[in-house]
Amino acid sequence: MRRGSPQVWLLGILVLGALAVPARAQPLAQVSTGTLSVLGGPVQVQAPGAGSFIGASDGQPIAVGARLRTGADGRAVLTFSDGTTTTLDPDTELSLDRLQPSGEQPGGLLIGVGLAAGRVWTQVTSLVYRGSSFELQAGSATMVAREGVTGYRKDPDGTVICWDIAGYPLKLRLAQAETEVLAGQQVTLRPDQGLGPWCRACSARACSRCALRGPRWPA
Repeated sequence: MRRGSPQVWLLGILVLGALAVPARAQPLAQVSTGTLSVLGGPVQVQAPGAGSFIGASDGQPIAVGARLRTGADGRAVLTFSDGTTTTLDPDTELSLDRLQPSGEQPGGLLIGVGLAAGRVWTQVTSLVYRGSSFELQAGSATMVAREGVTGYRKDPDGTVICWDIAGYPLKLRLAQAETEVLAGQQVTLRPDQGLGPWCRACSARACSRCALRGPRWPA
């Protein structure tokens, strides 16, 4: 199983920083869609209600209910009207499940996606506080991010890994528990072993270093 590393985190920060742009006022009709940027390689989209994927185009609007899929060397960015960006790495499949005004501040959004496979990096806009939030569902876990940079991965065996790289704490919700992942922390959720922080230094679950570095799980 692959593991995240500080180098990968840094790459994610640099990619997102280069792609993120200040949010501009947009028509209300565009609040219900994201805009796809194709960075390279094969990128496909399945429109809401469609039965198959087709090739995506750069600048294509993505509506709620659509699915995105990148190939072995495909990369894409989904940008929302508040400036939030989600970068899809190769071999990733993502659905856009929810997109609506947050109601906290003008221009803020509630964004909900589902990660079926692969890895994504998300930057929730922080240039101006808009009360936006980004919710990602992967397996039985739900992660909710506010302003900041976060990463998520779902492996073929069902293992889910999330990173809080910078910014607000990342909320992690399960069926009967909820906790926060702080900036600089990584959490691994393995379907066969339940919850447990993963130590990046020694690559072991629940070691003494993990207990110091990892989040404090509910009893």
